[in-house]
Formats: sequence, C-alpha cells, structure tokens
Amino acid sequence: MYGRILDLVTWVSVPDTHVILYRLIFKIKINGIMMRYFFCLFLLVIFSCKEKTNVDLSHRFTLLESGERLVFHLDSVTKRDNLVSIYSEPLNAFCFYNDLNHSLYFYDIESGQVLLKSDLMKEGPNAVRDVKAFYPLNYDSIFLFSSISREIILIDSSGSVLNRYNFLKDSSLNAEVVYQPKFLKNNNSLLTMVRPLGRVQSDFLGTIIDYRYDLDSLRIFFPYPDSHKNAYWGGSSRQSFMTLNSDKNLLVISFPWDPEIYTYSLDTGEKKSFRADSENMPTAKPFTNNQSREGIRDYLLSNSWYGPVLFDRYRQVYLRGGVIGKDVATLNSDRILNINGGTDFMTTIILDSAFNKVGEVLGIGISNATFATEDALYFFDSNFEPNNEDIMVFSKFKLAPND
Repeated sequence: MYGRILDLVTWVSVPDTHVILYRLIFKIKINGIMMRYFFCLFLLVIFSCKEKTNVDLSHRFTLLESGERLVFHLDSVTKRDNLVSIYSEPLNAFCFYNDLNHSLYFYDIESGQVLLKSDLMKEGPNAVRDVKAFYPLNYDSIFLFSSISREIILIDSSGSVLNRYNFLKDSSLNAEVVYQPKFLKNNNSLLTMVRPLGRVQSDFLGTIIDYRYDLDSLRIFFPYPDSHKNAYWGGSSRQSFMTLNSDKNLLVISFPWDPEIYTYSLDTGEKKSFRADSENMPTAKPFTNNQSREGIRDYLLSNSWYGPVLFDRYRQVYLRGGVIGKDVATLNSDRILNINGGTDFMTTIILDSAFNKVGEVLGIGISNATFATEDALYFFDSNFEPNNEDIMVFSKFKLAPND
C-alpha cells in the first residue's frame, strides 16, 4: 500500500496529473470508507501545496519602527554622525572614532553610558596618524587601521601601542582599502574589502584581504565579478561591502553596480551568486564619458547603487542597503521618508537565510553603524531632534510579517 502511495506522489510533477491520479485511485484496492477518505485528503494536501508555489514571497516581511530609541549623550567635541564605527557584540558596545579629537569612544548598549574613551597620539612611539577602521577584541586589545601608514596597529585601552603589523606596506599588492572599510574577524584573521590603487587591471588578484595577524601574513582573493569587466562605473568601484555569517563561515559580498550578491565559503572556497535586487532601483549602466568630472558627479547621483550588507544572526536574515538615484527618487519622494537624513533616498532589502528576497523597506538605509542585537535591529537616526548636536540616536526596528 505504502509503495503504491509513493508511486502516486512521483506522478504529481508530470503533466495531466489530475487525470492520471483519478484513474489510479480507483485501480487501488482500498478497503473501508475511512481509508478512502484519508487517501483523498492526502491528495488534496499535495495539490494545495502545489498551488502555493506561485505565491509572491518577496514582501512577506517588513521592518517596523518600535518607537523606542537608543540615545548616546555626546561631549562638546563629538559630532553626531561618525563614519568610522562598529558594534562589538562581545562588549555589547557601540564604538566609534572621533576624528575631531582623535579618540575612540565605547558606549554601553544597555545604559547608553560611556564605557571607555581612549585618546590616541599622533606623534611619538604611540603615534596613530589616522583611523580608517578598527576592531576591538576587548578593551585592552584594539586593532586600528591607518590609511596613511598603511599598517594595522594594536593598542590597549590607554592608547599605548602594543604592536604594529605591515598589512598593506607591500607595494606589489597594488591595492588599497575601500573608501569606507570595515573589519570582520574570523579566528586569527581580519578581513576587509580592497580595491586597486588605479584603474582595475584584468589581473587584479582580488577584492578581499584576509590578514593573519598572528603570522603577519595575508592573502588576497575573490576577483571582481563578470559584471565589472569591460566597464567603468564612475568611481563607484572605490567602495564595496561584505558581512560575515560566522555560523557558516560564509562571506556575503555586495558591489554597488551589481543586482546580485555573492557568497564565499571560508571553509571550502565555494563561490555562489544570488539575485538580490530592488524593485525601486533601475540597474546602473556603465559610465561612458570618463573625461568629465562634472559628468561623473551627475552619473553617480542619477544612478542607483547597492550598499552595505548585514547578517542578523538572531533573526537569520540578511539586509542589503541601496541608494536610489535622484531621478527615480524625485518621482517617488512622496512615499520615501528617509530616516538617515541627508538628501539621499534609501531602501533596505530583506533576504532570508537562503538568500530569497522576502521584503523591502523604503526610507531606511544600511550603514556601517547599523547593528543587530537579540532584542532588535538598530538604525542610525538623524531625523530625531535633528538640531540637537549633543546626542547620537538609533531607532529600534523589529522584523515583522507584512500584513
């Protein structure tokens, strides 16, 4: 009996299944009214599931603002928005670099209070000339990247230098970090995105550096995808983004011009790509007039560009940001309210753990300052008390079904 039922299930995927199943039902000797009822119910479930495969799942979820905010009170020499920032899950702290007074700040997520302020030196044996990115292991082991000296510097909580690492000092790499880099940590490695010093060469080794700080060695890998070949993107190549799913040792990479995102397994080296585009963002076209500076500026502002990616391990989703081109935004500005402030119009794409699009939210932008906790997702909010320069604000969002 069970073998015949399995035979019936295999027929479901072929044409004319209703006719074939109808005939087979009455060829099977099923004893008893209850058995006939059970079998028909079984078939009904199969056909119901089959019909549901055509349902649009790309808007199942949204991000709902909870009305709660995380507010950090700033001192008089700290500006409201800081480009170099990171959320440290082990410390449960939001950390940022203040370029006005050359200091690092660590704010507690629960209380909103300053946990640590580390003043850096620009001269002498503890000199740190600038900070382009950083990653705290703990309060007494903080990795900094200096774009001027092209080195990684390990400091303690007082700002004293514990070690210096060569990192990008090897000129043969012909690479520089992207415009707004972000460090990710995997075991004893620091990973970040890089770009060529000049125009992209066909033999450019890769867009990711994996730096082993315990061995003072690095590898560069993951060349630009085919979407970048034989095209000039007007300077957008200066930036690219990635996030790390540490549960799977999986890097997820986003390039501004590319509707697809890319994955790279740190365990096996396997590469994959997935469609992760926005219905509100027309695909950017390559720039054709690279002689005009004004032409490049208008090109960058008019086109739509994909932005940072974030893995939220608590809700097992990926978020991908995007900036909507000014021409498109003007047409739709009545329904795009930008929480991040400024003149750019933002969107956030929601992908499930298998990289299927399950939602998109206009007016919210992903940045290096966006972070996830077990409680919620936090987005930098410049619209709350916009004239108050003494606070840094994050609005709290929940992932919810889209009713």
